[in-house]
Amino acid sequence: MPLIKIETTADLSAKQATSTIPATNSSHVPTLPNEVISMIAHECDPVDLKNMCLASKLMHQVSTEPFARKKFSRRRFIFTYQSMKALIDITAHTVFGRHLTCLTFVAEFDMIQAMHKAFLDRNHHIRMLTLALKNLRKCHNTSVILGVHDDFRGDDLRRRGYAFETSFKGYIAYKPHVSKTLDAVLEARRRSDYPLTTLKLCLSDNCNTLRQLAHERDNALVSLLSEPEYISRLYIQINVFYAKMKVSSNLNRLELSRYDWDEYIDGPCELLRFDNHSYGEIWEAINSKMLQAISIDRSNAVYKDFVTFLQMHKDSLKTLEGT
Repeated sequence: MPLIKIETTADLSAKQATSTIPATNSSHVPTLPNEVISMIAHECDPVDLKNMCLASKLMHQVSTEPFARKKFSRRRFIFTYQSMKALIDITAHTVFGRHLTCLTFVAEFDMIQAMHKAFLDRNHHIRMLTLALKNLRKCHNTSVILGVHDDFRGDDLRRRGYAFETSFKGYIAYKPHVSKTLDAVLEARRRSDYPLTTLKLCLSDNCNTLRQLAHERDNALVSLLSEPEYISRLYIQINVFYAKMKVSSNLNRLELSRYDWDEYIDGPCELLRFDNHSYGEIWEAINSKMLQAISIDRSNAVYKDFVTFLQMHKDSLKTLEGT
């Protein structure tokens, strides 16, 4: 005789509860038009976009482009094998490489770790950067800003370069050498024949980094300011503290923001004073040119010193902007 199943009150209640739950699709997103999914992806932050890339093949296709634009547009690297290997991988990526817009570098040339010292002594950092720049040329990205940074605010590290922790493993006695870093960047640019349209220097209130460039004769920056081959197409930006200096257009335009002409400024803050004492060779290179336009923004201009500065360019100056 076949077994007869007797439904209890609990079984009937469970069946009724199940029947009242509407059937739902596990995910409505894939049923949306690709244009709508793309609009959603462009509104997400990099963390969410990273998760979207891993969700499915469709989501990967839709989210990779905005992820690259938000996560890989501006990157900082250090001249260690770990960091430069990551740069090569990024520039070799079919999507990430196309979205890079700014690359800045820093190196410690007096570091204790033998591994990193050997890496620099053998110029492996220049070879790897040369390869990365060639990768950018292959993907037709030839407008990336190149530059250097020093990662310091006072005695504290800030905005550390890519793979900093992996490279140094807690070692913080870190003294960057901006001048040698700039030499390496420009040498890699020369070897790769990568177009240089903008050179960016992000320097902190550690005044030694800027003085390396301002008071060393024949350093790479001063040479660039003196070479007509580059001047006609080179845009130089120097950021120190919150101040910004921009030199552009055949060295006929100078833009200064948050600078000062107060002769009594001293100490680290003296880098906010735009004069020969603070900027040395850079000052001489700029003032040796015939500036046609000067823009002063949110700066403190002591009348006497400011007038003296303007008189240096009285024969060529056509435009003076101030806010």
